[in-house]
Amino acid sequence: MAGLPRGKAGRLTETLEALLASRHRTATEVATALGIHAQTARYRLRQLDRMLGDRLDDPSFRLHLQLSLRAARLRSDFPTTSSQ
Repeated sequence: MAGLPRGKAGRLTETLEALLASRHRTATEVATALGIHAQTARYRLRQLDRMLGDRLDDPSFRLHLQLSLRAARLRSDFPTTSSQ
């Protein structure tokens, strides 16, 4: 999410986390987990797809993302939706 404004990076990061945690990886599941409208989730998922492409279909890449996100949470530079 480097190069994105902090607020946008935070929203995409939380969307990515919800996607990785979801069972079927659907926009509806992500929207429910985040408490957002399904269309908003679809928009964010399209942005993530443009950034990450079909690598999200690779289980080892998804694991790498999950571990990276968890490690980032332990650092103070983790993007949040409330940070601008």
